[in-house]
Amino acid sequence: WCLRAVGAEELDFCFSILQPLTTFWHFKDGISHLKQVTGRVQQDLQCYIVALIADAAPPGIVMAVWALMDF
Repeated sequence: WCLRAVGAEELDFCFSILQPLTTFWHFKDGISHLKQVTGRVQQDLQCYIVALIADAAPPGIVMAVWALMDF
């Protein structure tokens, strides 16, 4: 949903410019090329995704993704 709503290039760019932290996985090449991820990578991706799509995606999609993250 997020890739389609925001676009692969925009989402990859947002993930690539995040400050690298020692406790989180850094997606320096973005996320559109990921095919299979571990549970830890999925968890780190979920920590960032809502904040990164907040301005670029329609409000309905942001609320749906946010609701899924809280579920």
